Amino acid sequence: MLNSKAIQFHMTNHFLHYIKVRSLFIGLYFSVLLTSGCSDGALDLGDSFVSTPTYTALIDSVSISLSTIRADSVATSGTETGLVGYYQHPSLGGQEAVSYFSISPSEDFTWDTKKDVFDSITFVVHPSGYSIGDTTSTFHLQVHQLSEEIEKHDDGKLYNVSHFGYDENKVLGKKSFNPFPKRKKKLEVKLDDALAQSIIDFMVTNHDHSDKTTLFREAYKGFALTCDTNLTRSVLGLSATDELASIRLYSHQVGIEMEEKERNFLLESSTKQFTQIINHNPNTIYNSLENGKDKLNESATNASSLLQSGSGYMVRVDFPYLNNLLEIKSEGRIVKAELIIRPLIGTFKHYELPPTLYLAEVNKVNNIERYFTDADGNPIAAMLVVDKMYNETTCYKYDVTSYLNYRITEPIIDSQTGLMIVLPDDLNNKSLDHVTFGGHTNVQSQSELHIYYYYYDTE
Repeated sequence: MLNSKAIQFHMTNHFLHYIKVRSLFIGLYFSVLLTSGCSDGALDLGDSFVSTPTYTALIDSVSISLSTIRADSVATSGTETGLVGYYQHPSLGGQEAVSYFSISPSEDFTWDTKKDVFDSITFVVHPSGYSIGDTTSTFHLQVHQLSEEIEKHDDGKLYNVSHFGYDENKVLGKKSFNPFPKRKKKLEVKLDDALAQSIIDFMVTNHDHSDKTTLFREAYKGFALTCDTNLTRSVLGLSATDELASIRLYSHQVGIEMEEKERNFLLESSTKQFTQIINHNPNTIYNSLENGKDKLNESATNASSLLQSGSGYMVRVDFPYLNNLLEIKSEGRIVKAELIIRPLIGTFKHYELPPTLYLAEVNKVNNIERYFTDADGNPIAAMLVVDKMYNETTCYKYDVTSYLNYRITEPIIDSQTGLMIVLPDDLNNKSLDHVTFGGHTNVQSQSELHIYYYYYDTE
């Protein structure tokens, strides 16, 4: 309902004159509107209103309600990016990222048992430059061998909740280093020599086998990159392409002169590389969301809602008293409606905010029905307004004019239909970046709906 700042919509049709919000009394006749260029606009008043006084008003106190929902899963495969590490989220508690991948046999592998001498085997990876958490703390990277083969779902994807078995207590290799922000320098982790000897024996034995690749994948099902969660305090991004991530076998060949060699076992496919996200504190309020149909109203989360990449947290916006806007339908027309969503002051730096956020219509069980799109069908992004000095007026703005005009023409307004604020696909599965938004009841960072409308008096 409208709060105490405004008289409710069910009052007489002269209520717009006295509404206690910022309003602009224009008092222009329709003939004046014609001279100002409005005759060709979206507002069609009809012949009966040619001599009718018209008023323009702004309502900034229409109630909205923010909620947090968590999608059942987020696809994290095929992104050519992996995440690994552990950090403390301010609202969710500990979050761990585990990156899985599988490798293919080296196509040109040869081994002369009389001349080739094994030196070492390593896992090679390049950080993507992404990080979140305390990068001043030493990062403790670990490599494990999988006991289960990575199998994609029927849709060809792997998700943040996918998991394949490995022995957490059996570490093939580990490396401690300082995870400098934006670092892209190659990381190389020395692995157990026994793995190298096993691979060499396999490649020599099956050198001429017609189905060597299948046999190799059965023998070496994959690997998991983890961290020591007791010591690591950040999550890092990794470039997961066959050019930047591999198992590397170093050797040398004896002869008149020593010849050093390296053989690379590349990533099998980026579609079989994915990141699992694990929440270590299931009892936090946001982690109480059990499935994608649930929603956590802002009243339960200190008048705020959470959006996070990688874990499926999104923000839903509802209009509990949309029926009250029917008065506008009979007395005038919405000419502009602006949804303003404000990040919670004190929880963000303006340069960390996602540059693009989309808006979608969702049903009562949080399934996306359609995105807000332009004439070409491209999703429309919010306008990000940044207050670089104080962050007090930083917000995302959405034009919801057409949406609200459409909703109030429905034969029966469905109060269980709402809107969802979502990240673009290319930002939704490559990081653990997050934004906390102030709800409509948040005094410091209030998200709100502004409605501008024409009201015409026929009496």
